[in-house]
Order: sequence, then structure tokens, then C-alpha cells
Amino acid sequence: MIIVEVVFGIFINILNIIYVISGMGVEIVGDPDLEQDIKEGLKISAIFYGLGMGVAVFVILGATIYNIWIVAIGLIWNVIQTICSLSLTSKVFRDNDLSYPAYLAVIEVVIVLCIIYPMIMFIYEVRSGIMSPATYAREQHSCCCV
Repeated sequence: MIIVEVVFGIFINILNIIYVISGMGVEIVGDPDLEQDIKEGLKISAIFYGLGMGVAVFVILGATIYNIWIVAIGLIWNVIQTICSLSLTSKVFRDNDLSYPAYLAVIEVVIVLCIIYPMIMFIYEVRSGIMSPATYAREQHSCCCV
């Protein structure tokens, strides 16, 4: 499950980087100051998404060797990335006297919860001895992909 989640995360990061690099939608704003803020935010986002892809690959490697600390790094990264994203987004809205739609924050938090849930469960199962190289054949049925 965790590998499927991380591969999905890499795919989403690639799409986000393409979106950020292309700057799609920025020109329709009409306010040059706001457009500049958005472009700067997109540059920061591209850096975060690039780092996120590296962390995701690191997490896959950690999960394949049952290393909970490497997977925990991925979990912490996702939380930090979400906090930074919400902060930067709300700052752009605030600086331009716009109201930040709460549903955007809720959607982002729900997506991140869906991403970190498999990591939390993986860490729990490895720590409790449910999942290990020795028990993998027995536990393989619990993966949604099998």
C-alpha cells in the first residue's frame, strides 16, 4: 500500500511541477502585483515538489527494507510541506486583500491525510511486528493491490 501511495505522490508531484513551470492560469489574474506574487509562490512550490519527489523515492526504498525511520521522514516531510503550502497560500491571499477560501485548506488537508495514512499504518505494523520480511507472505493479502 505504501509503495502505491508513494508512486501516486511522485506522479502528482510531476504534474504539479509541469503546472508550476508552465505558469498556467497566472496571466488571467489581471493584477500585476498579484501575478508576481503567484509566480514567486509557484517557484517555491516547484522546489517543494521536487524535494517531495526525492523524499518519496527515499520512502519507497525505506519501505522495501522495512525501515520505519526512513518512512517517518516521509511522513514528517508531508506534514511540513502542507503547513508551508497553507501558510504561503494564505499569505498571498492576505497580502492582496483577498479572502482565503477555507474549502481549499480542507481539500489539501484531506489529500495529505490520505497520503500519510498508509505511512502511519506501515510504521505501526512494522513496530508491532505485524509486518516484517518474515511475515510478509502472511500479511500480503491485506494490501489493496494483491
